Amino acid sequence: MEGLNVHQRKQAVMKSLGDGIPKNGWNSHHKYHYAADADVLDTMRKLFVEHGLDVTISAVDHNKSGSNTLIMFEIELTNVDNPEDCIVVNWPGEANDSQDKGTSKAATAALKYWLLKTFVVSTGDIGEDADAGPGQQRRSQNELATVAQKRQIEALAEALEIEDIDATLKEKGLPKLALLTGAQASKVISGMKKAKGE
Repeated sequence: MEGLNVHQRKQAVMKSLGDGIPKNGWNSHHKYHYAADADVLDTMRKLFVEHGLDVTISAVDHNKSGSNTLIMFEIELTNVDNPEDCIVVNWPGEANDSQDKGTSKAATAALKYWLLKTFVVSTGDIGEDADAGPGQQRRSQNELATVAQKRQIEALAEALEIEDIDATLKEKGLPKLALLTGAQASKVISGMKKAKGE
């Protein structure tokens, strides 16, 4: 593997995935197998060792509202033969836990879905993992704001001469712009338009 850069190693991992990730999880409500966290993490860990890659994840921002935890993580994929050769991205993780496991669940979700999306792994899963059934809250209510919503907030902040949008959001009891949910962003946009006289 020596001589290959981080992108070439990433491509080698993608090639080695072949038929994808095992599906050892079982959704008893909808009756289907899915790629569980352990399936994804165990498969990718073995391929990273084989292809000389290291992955680290660290929290850079944290927001907790009731039982919902939303954390922005920095994930770094590094070439072990040249640690300066790396890919660094911010990726959100979300969890709903009324006890003390929100942070670890958010980290696991962030890493799992970053791995699946970054390495273009199709699991063929339908919808939610685990045992979500009828009447249970869906994640769509808590999905992060879209890029378009964030850009609109930034444009309105500029028009309203707001220098630090994150500080302004904090004053209103909201998370930083990067961690706003779609619903929160819609309310912020509406309030900013009202303040602008639109």
